[in-house]
Amino acid sequence: SAQLVYGNTNWSTSVVGSTPAYSQVQDRELEYGRNISDSDVRQGAKIAVIGKTIADKMFFGEDPIGKSIRIKKVPFSVIGVLRTKGQNTMGQDQDDMIYIPLTTAMERMLGITYVQSINVQVSDATKMDQVQDEIETLLRQRHHLTQAHKEDDFTVRNLTSLMETVNQSTSMLTLLLGAIAG
Repeated sequence: SAQLVYGNTNWSTSVVGSTPAYSQVQDRELEYGRNISDSDVRQGAKIAVIGKTIADKMFFGEDPIGKSIRIKKVPFSVIGVLRTKGQNTMGQDQDDMIYIPLTTAMERMLGITYVQSINVQVSDATKMDQVQDEIETLLRQRHHLTQAHKEDDFTVRNLTSLMETVNQSTSMLTLLLGAIAG
């Protein structure tokens, strides 16, 4: 979460440290401008791709490309605007986000040297469990947790599992409301 400033306009939004592949995994398309490149990530560039909500609320119809906005008092140049996606299943406005290069977010915004979250898209839904197992095995190796008694210091969430949990909660709520109505 960060405060954005453009001229006299302030806006509080979510900032995401991103790589070029993030847009593909999250199914985000550009409305206009360009996306974050590998070169931007390597250089720790101070550039940003903004969601449509930010473009509307901060620039009021003005073309934001090339304009400078400040994120936590650091100037960033807007290079792209994402196509409208609407709300996610949790009701969050997916267009009210700003994307900056991952290295820039780590170094300038958070002051960290590690990645906090990785999103993965599986090409075949039937391989979801297999891919999850492979990711967990790889992370255990990379985190030097090769001994069986050592607990994971990470969490892997499977969207399918999350959807099952939501469906179970919805079913329980429906039963509860039915019982109350009865």
